[in-house]
Amino acid sequence: MNRLAVALLLILASCSTPEPKQTPNPPVATQGFRFTGEVRHGEDFEREFGEGLLFRLRAEKDPRMAGWFIEIGTADRKPEVDLSEVVTIPLRGFNPKYLSLAYGNSASEVVALKEREFVFLKNPADFPVESALRKTLLWSLSKEEYQKALDAFGRSPQCQGTLRIVDYRLLTPQGQAPKQRIEWLKFEVELCG
Repeated sequence: MNRLAVALLLILASCSTPEPKQTPNPPVATQGFRFTGEVRHGEDFEREFGEGLLFRLRAEKDPRMAGWFIEIGTADRKPEVDLSEVVTIPLRGFNPKYLSLAYGNSASEVVALKEREFVFLKNPADFPVESALRKTLLWSLSKEEYQKALDAFGRSPQCQGTLRIVDYRLLTPQGQAPKQRIEWLKFEVELCG
């Protein structure tokens, strides 16, 4: 390898910024909630739990990316508030909250990941702070700004959530072979609250 290539690789390596590896504030172990549910292609599933919280499987609206997204919202159902989106890592790319064909996954690959663990903010009042930190981590303009956000990220009290796929049915829509979608999903959820 020539010296120019080595120099470029060293410069690129020094410019990379660390991605959050885990939430610094471990999830709080408190009274838990457990329930089962079923959902069909295109349907949402919602269940209130705890003090004003809402578990939601939100159906993907893009038919090419069929499936669902795990969300933890508030009982007043404000769509812009997802208490799990701001602290579940990785912040970029595929993460355990996606039960959809996003990021090139096939339906059989999605259901093969039977257990999905995620975290969420215990207190909705912490959402604005953690949301701002997430935004800075994703789109910061300087290393200093990024490092400051990284040091503060995830300090709000959090809870652990787990979704387990119990059963499912895949379907190949007419004229779309070999692309399958998840037609029906049975699952169980455990949430601290």
